[in-house]
Amino acid sequence: MGIHYDYKSKRGERAMLKEAKRKARLAQRRAKRLISSEPLEKEEVKTHDIKKTITLDDLTNPNQKKKWMSISLKKEKKRERIELALKKNLKKRKLFQNKIKNKIRNTK
Repeated sequence: MGIHYDYKSKRGERAMLKEAKRKARLAQRRAKRLISSEPLEKEEVKTHDIKKTITLDDLTNPNQKKKWMSISLKKEKKRERIELALKKNLKKRKLFQNKIKNKIRNTK
């Protein structure tokens, strides 16, 4: 019979695994899209008053929040949300794949 004896007999199994992978990829894309579409919390950036003269203390005060610091915090929060969503999606994907494998085993 040769190497390809069970090729056609496993056609359904391959199709189910392929569909599972496709659904997992779609779910991952949806999760990314949801995260990117969420409105980011806007933090107020304190700017210097135009009427007031700039002093050395305004430039060197470590307690004053800088604009670039708030931008990096926003990026970090977004990165954390993406990582969390991907971890959740990975768990769902593994559960789904195990479910399909169990169905295939039960049908044999």
